[in-house]
Amino acid sequence: MIRKGLFFILSVLLLPLWATDIRPDTGPLPELLREASPLSADDYRKVAAMTDFALFINHVFHAPDKTTLPDSIIEKLYDVLEKDPSSREITALVAADLADFIARKQERLQRLARIAGAHPENLSLNLLTAGLLSGKLKDKALVLKNTRQAVALLKKALDHVENPSLEEPKDLCGAYSILAVLHASLGEFDQADEAIHRGLKRVPGEKRPELLQTAIRVYFDAMNRSSDQKMFLIGWFVESDRERFTRKFNEASSEFSEILSSPESRLDSERFLAAAAIFSDRGETDLALLIIAAPLFAEPDHLSALRRLAAFYSVSGDFANTARVWKRVLHIRKTPTAFESFMYASSLQRSGDYKSAAAAFAGHVKRFPEDSVALAQYALSCYLAEDYKNAAGIAGRIPSPLPETLYMKALAEERLGDYSAALKTLLQYLSVRKFADEEEKYPVSIQTVLMADKAKRYDVAAAILEPMIDADPENADLLNLLGYLYAEAGINLGTAEKLLLEALELEPDNPAILDSVAWMYFRRKKYWEAKTYIERSLAATPKGESVDSVILDHAGDIYNALGDGKKALSCWEKALCIYSDELDPLKVLKKMEDSRRGTSHP
Repeated sequence: MIRKGLFFILSVLLLPLWATDIRPDTGPLPELLREASPLSADDYRKVAAMTDFALFINHVFHAPDKTTLPDSIIEKLYDVLEKDPSSREITALVAADLADFIARKQERLQRLARIAGAHPENLSLNLLTAGLLSGKLKDKALVLKNTRQAVALLKKALDHVENPSLEEPKDLCGAYSILAVLHASLGEFDQADEAIHRGLKRVPGEKRPELLQTAIRVYFDAMNRSSDQKMFLIGWFVESDRERFTRKFNEASSEFSEILSSPESRLDSERFLAAAAIFSDRGETDLALLIIAAPLFAEPDHLSALRRLAAFYSVSGDFANTARVWKRVLHIRKTPTAFESFMYASSLQRSGDYKSAAAAFAGHVKRFPEDSVALAQYALSCYLAEDYKNAAGIAGRIPSPLPETLYMKALAEERLGDYSAALKTLLQYLSVRKFADEEEKYPVSIQTVLMADKAKRYDVAAAILEPMIDADPENADLLNLLGYLYAEAGINLGTAEKLLLEALELEPDNPAILDSVAWMYFRRKKYWEAKTYIERSLAATPKGESVDSVILDHAGDIYNALGDGKKALSCWEKALCIYSDELDPLKVLKKMEDSRRGTSHP
């Protein structure tokens, strides 16, 4: 689940290391830096310059068109760090080396861990190392070992923090947050709870919301994975682990929402999307919306916030509001991206506003004519808006349409009365659609046969049905269908008789088959035989059910051919009272009028 999928994605994205102002994983830059920044500046500007230099070194390490630095040079960085572990500049360079951590760098990572372990008073270095140790690897045993090592480093470092007010708030908050998350990843929720509890006592107020977000994540995981079993203690049952973590989750959520909704709050909502995902997953949409939409109160044209708001409404199934937000994005952007334009049109379609969706897709494909996916959705929107002509025409413009698009095109052509085109498209659909087995293909084959009947292409109908009958010779429905099509067309009547009598032998009381036999004899001008079978068909209809209108229409024709106008009119009148898309009321009325005038002919 999305929501669960959305929660997972946001959780991964929103676990900052907080170790230093230098992030170990800087991510890809638009293009490779060609030269390093000067390092001659003073004070904080020197640290900023070292950040740029670390990015440069990081690119040198990983650029595919560059030779990586020799290990001997990299080892010197660690030598320097051992002598000066408090140097944030050297730490930044080591972080650049380990940013894209892989198993072969485990030895250097362990050297960094030894340096950090020897200096527990350096919280920043230990936090950075713990973050690198908790990186993802395929080796599960190594991941477990590194995670426990990271926990040990953080606990030892936090125990050496004597005066929290003198520590960097970001480092302190990050240390307790990562410690809690690491404990939770090991299933140690009580230890995670303890880390959160200690952190909330020691972390300064401005960083408290970030630690509360970690608490919400950890408690959410804990209450979903904990037991419901209650312990009996001194005469009463105490709360289960799930109840305890649910209570703690609610308490953390309540405090978090109070801080965020305070008029004095100046928090950066983008840092709390993980909490928003959890609230959304639990159905607490008001809290999620509060976080996601907060930047828009100060900056209504905040594009990132608008995109997140659109995603929130989409996940919530509120596609009307999703479309409204994307419309705002398009208005701001003036020249929207293909993604933004497509999402606006798609949201309109999913909201049920098919005409607007068709118009939006029309604009989209005009700007992005190569977008065949959008073209297919444009055709679908037209079909849903009952604009069948445009639906068929647009679908026909797609170079290699998907089977689903072909099927929709065939339905549109049928609605337009162009049965020959619909049959051609259905045959194309049958040729490209991959069916799991013959059972799955069966209803589409029958639909194609019926379309061939409408298009008066009985040769096509026979070409489809005959192999099906050969494969299943005792299928009365298939025998009846082909025999009836021949009878209706007035062709191959000898073959039709053989097929229909075989079907009747298999199901002697089937009113549809009896009707087909009657109609076959009618076409052969054997009216008394036709009368025998049509009356059996009328009598075979189960009690409590209406007689099929087509059977009544056939009965009227047969009685009329035998000169019994009164019975014919009665049958036709009853047929008109029962709706059927296979019956043409105008033709029936014409037959009734001719019968009254005495001008009707069989």
